[in-house]
Amino acid sequence: MNTVYPLSAACIRWLDKTFCHPALAEPGGTVVRKISAVPRFITQTVLAGVARLKGFEVKVHGSLYLISRPAVTAAKLVGSDAVIEAGVLPYLMGKRALAKG
Repeated sequence: MNTVYPLSAACIRWLDKTFCHPALAEPGGTVVRKISAVPRFITQTVLAGVARLKGFEVKVHGSLYLISRPAVTAAKLVGSDAVIEAGVLPYLMGKRALAKG
């Protein structure tokens, strides 16, 4: 079994800032981020898992992440439980560590 480490405060701030972008406030809104500009410890799995948790979609197009709010929101998280857990767990552990101290 792999060890899961919490995300750093900087990574959590980057994720929160990205998902609070004004373009994502409306259904159908999209934000583009260069993969090379994403903090090192935010993997595609982490980004996709946190996006699903917050109701967004992430697509990879070449060297870009396209983060969007779907026009129609599914009521359930779609995808393998293991994949969702692998992405969301480091984020939630990091948030918990920040709240403690």
